[in-house]
Amino acid sequence: MSDESRIRELSELIRNKCLQTRQQQQQAEGQAPNTAIQVQGAEVLSRLREVIVRLQEEIKDPSPAGIQQRLQYTASKLGLNYSNQRSANGVSCYLNTESFYVEVCVSDNGTVTSANVVLGQETQKNTDILVKLLQDCKYIEFEKHIKSLVDMFSQATGQDTAVLLLKAVFAIESILSSIENPNYSNPIDSILLNHLGIVTPRKAGLPMKLTFFITPSEGISAGLNQESSSSIIEGELDVGISAKVQVERSSTQFYRLPIDPNIFNSSQGAFAQLTEQNSVSVPLTLILSLNEDIPICTGIAEKLQQTVYLTTQTLPSLIAPHVDQLIISEASKKVKDSNVAKEHITNSVHTIYLPGQVHEYVGLGVHNEVPNLQRGVLLPNRSVPFTHPVHVIKIIYLLRQQLVYNTLLVSCLTRKRRGTVPATKSLDDYSFHVSTQPPEAIIMATQLLTTKGGVIPLKFKFVIPQEKVAPTQPVLHLQAGSDDQSMEQSPSLNKILAKSLSIPVTIHAGFSRPGVLPPSVAAAFKDHQDALKAFNSELTSCGIASGDFSSHMTSLSEQQLTGVAAGFKRKRPPV
Repeated sequence: MSDESRIRELSELIRNKCLQTRQQQQQAEGQAPNTAIQVQGAEVLSRLREVIVRLQEEIKDPSPAGIQQRLQYTASKLGLNYSNQRSANGVSCYLNTESFYVEVCVSDNGTVTSANVVLGQETQKNTDILVKLLQDCKYIEFEKHIKSLVDMFSQATGQDTAVLLLKAVFAIESILSSIENPNYSNPIDSILLNHLGIVTPRKAGLPMKLTFFITPSEGISAGLNQESSSSIIEGELDVGISAKVQVERSSTQFYRLPIDPNIFNSSQGAFAQLTEQNSVSVPLTLILSLNEDIPICTGIAEKLQQTVYLTTQTLPSLIAPHVDQLIISEASKKVKDSNVAKEHITNSVHTIYLPGQVHEYVGLGVHNEVPNLQRGVLLPNRSVPFTHPVHVIKIIYLLRQQLVYNTLLVSCLTRKRRGTVPATKSLDDYSFHVSTQPPEAIIMATQLLTTKGGVIPLKFKFVIPQEKVAPTQPVLHLQAGSDDQSMEQSPSLNKILAKSLSIPVTIHAGFSRPGVLPPSVAAAFKDHQDALKAFNSELTSCGIASGDFSSHMTSLSEQQLTGVAAGFKRKRPPV
């Protein structure tokens, strides 16, 4: 959009605001005169300020005067002091705080020649970004960089502390950047499997960002491809769950933070101990500041405390709800359909329609007793404090454990039926009773019919690794038969589970794809299918539609199911 078009649009906005004010003035005639004038005057000033701010943000003036005016506006908006000084070739503009200042040099022909962040004797490098933003009149982006610096240095108690803060941040960022990660062609794998996910380095004022989790469905919706990794690294693409490396003031305690990047030996992957030579003691902690709320259970909260040796992490109270309920409540907030969102919270039975199958998940989020380690809380302030780079790897590991658990649980919530998927149940649909062991496992239990007229239990146990193995690679254990029978795995289903992080998708694949179930489970499932065919034949001969029968079938007890099966077996004529 050209400047002329923007001015025309903003002029129209001013006209509309004036018309709106006039209409409200006419409506306010019945009020007391002084009150009406005060209300109208305040509203007019407020709207004029809106228009002025919009004009300031939209009009891009690349002239020396325009750049200086914009820098002065930015300083005023962020509460900074502004000054300028003539030089032989142009003007030096200063945005000042007690801790640091930004020096921008503008030549007489409108070229921005430099933009430096100065803190005592420290001059921040890599400020070519600020020069380019100003030269391209991207003032809003420039303002984000300056605000981020203001927020960071506001945590320091003086310039000396601010200098130490900057050294610690630079050291941590340098170390995290040097941690080696495998090269994955798929950015989703890079996000989920690398120690730190995909690392976006610091750019001038914007802090380092670690994109460490994304659900496969979100990755597909975002259209991620091989080129997406570089877009994330450059900060041009924002996806998934990420954490920025920032600082936070401590009002009660001093912490030792590294200031020497050489404490990490990249060839050995080992960290040195912090000493007085390679670290400083300051009233600050580093934090991983997350971009969204994460429900965590007490077990994970305690492990986070043990990992970073800090007690600033808030634990769930003894009256906090079960973490499953909190996960479901948070997930419902992201659902656009209000009716579906309400069902997530109120329903104890959740229905998923899949191609050729309908799954019912019974008891999801229902807990009569809540063990303390399974109580839930939102990650306080969306942040986790740390003092050493080795903590970051462990923190991300623990958060991934919780996020994989949360994702698997949410995958079982009711969704709107799409397309031509049948709305009625049939004999080959499945009802599962849900039990959970957060954040370690989710168990789906159902029953399979047998051709002998009985039923056998079938369990799907989805396990999130707790040690060594990447938590984003959950494992499925299957068991057909009694509890004393050993559980089996399916490499094919484990791959599907890792690629989808979805319980319904994985179970659907097990029931619909030949050759993916373990031998004992496959045999039990085939026997179940043979029993269903016999049932269907008997129902047809009795004039009963399978859908009518199956609507009551899942509510029958094992004894009733056995009796029904035996009854049909007795009716079946001898072969």
